[in-house]
Amino acid sequence: MAWEYKVVKVPIPGVFKPEVKAEAVEQVLNHYGADGWELVSAIGVHTGNGATIEIVSMLKRPRAAAPAPPAPPAEGPPPLP
Repeated sequence: MAWEYKVVKVPIPGVFKPEVKAEAVEQVLNHYGADGWELVSAIGVHTGNGATIEIVSMLKRPRAAAPAPPAPPAEGPPPLP
């Protein structure tokens, strides 16, 4: 099976004391999940003092199959309506 991948960054609000809001992360993941994306991994990006400033999520979904080639024309006259 072939996959396509997407990287999504979820910023964490707050200047002096950033706080991860689970509801905000869930909202982003549910948005992409509705389109068939599945969370594979997520990592937090931290500042020098250890505060999380964003969450980077890696998503995947099956790649859409190429359309089937057109069927060959049928032999003989077309059927009557």
